[in-house]
Amino acid sequence: MTVSEKVAYLKGLADGLGIKDSTNEGKLMLAVIDVLEAMADDIEAVDAHAKDLSDSISDISEDMDCLLYTSPSP
Repeated sequence: MTVSEKVAYLKGLADGLGIKDSTNEGKLMLAVIDVLEAMADDIEAVDAHAKDLSDSISDISEDMDCLLYTSPSP
């Protein structure tokens, strides 16, 4: 289960329990869930960026290997 899925579960749980922002506790709980949702979005963006960087590094590494093993010897 991803972080976003876990946050979505918490959101659904809060809705199912009838947590509203009419109480101080409800305001706090809903605000925490909103922050968790924003953090989950940021984590997913960082993960996607890290995967892109990893793919780029692999491509560069392969290119470097080709250069090292195919260059003429002096």
